[in-house]
Amino acid sequence: VEFKLLQALLQSPERVFTRDALLNHIYANHEAAVVDRTIDVHVGKLREKLGDDPENPRYVATVRGLGYKLL
Repeated sequence: VEFKLLQALLQSPERVFTRDALLNHIYANHEAAVVDRTIDVHVGKLREKLGDDPENPRYVATVRGLGYKLL
C-alpha cells in the first residue's frame, strides 16, 4: 500500500493530492468502509519507512486542509 502511495506522489511531484484522490489511486474501487483516516495511517507508515519527520518533512508534506505533497 505504501508503495502505491509513493508511486502516486512520484507521478506528479508538484501536485497536492487530496485524501480522496490517494484513496482512488490505492484502492481502485474503494468502499465506504475505507475512510480518509486510512490515508493518514498509510502516509504515517510511509514516513516511517522513509525516515521522514512530519514536523520537519523532507519527503512528504501535509498541506493543511487539502492533503499531501511530495517535496
